[in-house]
Amino acid sequence: MVGTQAIVAYQKPDGTMNVYTSPVNGYRTQLQKGELSFPISDLSASFSNDEIIVFATLEVPDNTFALNHVWQDGPMNGNNLGMHDLSGSHLQSMGTLNLTSGQASASHGGDSNTVLKIVSALIFRPAKDHKYRYIWNRFHHGTGYAVLLLGFANIWIGFSIWEPAMGWVIAYGVIFGAIMLSSVVLEVWKKLRIDGKTDAAHEVTISVNEEGTSPEENTV
Repeated sequence: MVGTQAIVAYQKPDGTMNVYTSPVNGYRTQLQKGELSFPISDLSASFSNDEIIVFATLEVPDNTFALNHVWQDGPMNGNNLGMHDLSGSHLQSMGTLNLTSGQASASHGGDSNTVLKIVSALIFRPAKDHKYRYIWNRFHHGTGYAVLLLGFANIWIGFSIWEPAMGWVIAYGVIFGAIMLSSVVLEVWKKLRIDGKTDAAHEVTISVNEEGTSPEENTV
């Protein structure tokens, strides 16, 4: 994450620990050694039970009551650091340290926010026969497609930063094309089904009206 004031620690091939500070100034950082924006001392690390514990003394600016912190782990190739995974658990590895109370809170995902959004959507959604229901449906579908396209665009931006092998780009392009083609086909099929039901209902209405008027014609 750009702007991160990082403490990096890893175990060397000879079993000793290497720990240092590294300011993250770009997405293609190699985590080179560097000074942080605040003083830090007594830096050390230990490795035990497949866990690395970092010890450090931080001198934070005055009137600082909380610190936001993130943590990651990634692969090693000798003394070379590899990129960490981009899975959900890694993207949610963050927390806040309250310097006044000493309490720390960690992120556990967005389940509560998701539930609130779903409930709100159900509450404010117009009824099926409401005149604004069509506008709601258009807005709902448009927002969904916009989020989907932004997600795909975000992955392309990630490719330009990460510069992976061409096989990954081709595979993603094929998957993206298949999803977009399926979406278009399903939308066309849905439209044809709706139009077909509308025409069938119209024919039934005409037939009923004709049958209903025939007795009156006979009585005349």
